[in-house]
Amino acid sequence: MVRRLLMEEPKRAVPGLRPDTLERVAAVVLAFVALAYVPLYLSMPLARDQGLFAWVAMVVRDGGLPYRDAWEVKGPLVYLVYALPVSLFGSVSWGVRLVDLLFVVGGMRLLYVALRPRVSTPLAILTALVLFTYYTYNFWDSAQADSWASLVLLGCLVLFFADGGEGVPGWRSSPGCCWAC
Repeated sequence: MVRRLLMEEPKRAVPGLRPDTLERVAAVVLAFVALAYVPLYLSMPLARDQGLFAWVAMVVRDGGLPYRDAWEVKGPLVYLVYALPVSLFGSVSWGVRLVDLLFVVGGMRLLYVALRPRVSTPLAILTALVLFTYYTYNFWDSAQADSWASLVLLGCLVLFFADGGEGVPGWRSSPGCCWAC
């Protein structure tokens, strides 16, 4: 019964509306909620971990190397990702938050794509909104390499379940990206 409830689309059809109207309206509402939250999210400070990542990124930007000129224990990819906003915007927290926001929005889209063939449209959209809320809820847990790695793994799942479980060619090598995080 639960599976039937998850898979059923609402039975109340409004005359003259296309079948994908609910999906479009929900996507607009979701985008509005996310955009309304962006200024608050961009104004959050960096916590201890993110500050260390940004410091190593500044050393990399200035020509240094991680583990030689700046020591921190995460994989090297996080410092390179942090080096992008540090190089583009300088030593400001909103640059890092902006890159993190791009990761989270991409993850929302991946989650929606993964769930849509398996659950109803409203549930897929609601789940994407929960992901957005979870990843951007506070300054301490956001913009973390672990979060980015989980979003990469989510992308791997989308590739795995594409084409009815056959997967997209080359999907098996994609989890290797997470080793660098």
